[in-house]
Amino acid sequence: MLSGNLVELTSEPKLRELQLHLTNQHSNQSFWVGASDLDEEGTFRWFYSGDQVSDDLWSAKPLKENRCLRFNKHFVKFSARACNSTARFICEVGISAI
Repeated sequence: MLSGNLVELTSEPKLRELQLHLTNQHSNQSFWVGASDLDEEGTFRWFYSGDQVSDDLWSAKPLKENRCLRFNKHFVKFSARACNSTARFICEVGISAI
């Protein structure tokens, strides 16, 4: 059975691999990733692991009204935007036993 969720970029190799792919294939587009501060304002966490998003990955300090995380259009850093903003998304898929 396939299951999926918005991508979590909790490791440096995974982040670099995705940055390279996006830079080569999808320039000047923003993509949602699986993190927000909806549970605790000001603390951005990955949805599934619960790990906190690393501070060194931010393009700028997020504004209070921007609660969901996306890869900026240059794929170097993350930025927060209103959760109802339009952007593409990146999912990761796993296979689980039935």
